[in-house]
Amino acid sequence: MARRKPRGKAHGTAIKVATYPDRVDARNPWHVLFIILILVVVGAIGLSGFESLSGEQRIATIALGMVVNPNLFLIANLFAVFAMFTSFMAVGFAMKEMLVYDYDFNKKTAWALTCFVPFIIALLHVTNFIQVIEIAGVIAGGINALLILLMFHKAKESGERTPEYTVWGNKALSLVIALFFIAGAVFLII
Repeated sequence: MARRKPRGKAHGTAIKVATYPDRVDARNPWHVLFIILILVVVGAIGLSGFESLSGEQRIATIALGMVVNPNLFLIANLFAVFAMFTSFMAVGFAMKEMLVYDYDFNKKTAWALTCFVPFIIALLHVTNFIQVIEIAGVIAGGINALLILLMFHKAKESGERTPEYTVWGNKALSLVIALFFIAGAVFLII
């Protein structure tokens, strides 16, 4: 059987997907550190203290600095900035590579779009950090759900082999699920 040549340039970018363990490993120092962070934040602030904070103060590092110690606020926020910066760098490099290899942007334009669009949005103070995460999650989750539904039905229609197992689902159920995600996105935007 002849090997098919991939269509388009989508095969040019490969992003490694992180795998998450199905359980907490006490030998992994990052798991232990994260559990300690959760226990410290929840133990210091408590549920009643968390409910008394405003929306902007419900970020764990800000709340911890307000309740416990201002020095802890500085250390925790430096850690948070470092964590967000490294995450932004990884996603930014992947996005720049996608724009260059998949959409034929030149490298400088792709770099400018990747770096300056989020920067301009942050400078305009369009919204706060929690709302940005909320909007990104709803929009990305909705798009992912719609794409999965479309792929599911396309695979059922055009699949050439008998699968090992099948998933029950019809177009009416998929339409209800799609409308649910679209309504969530519209509700968030309004």
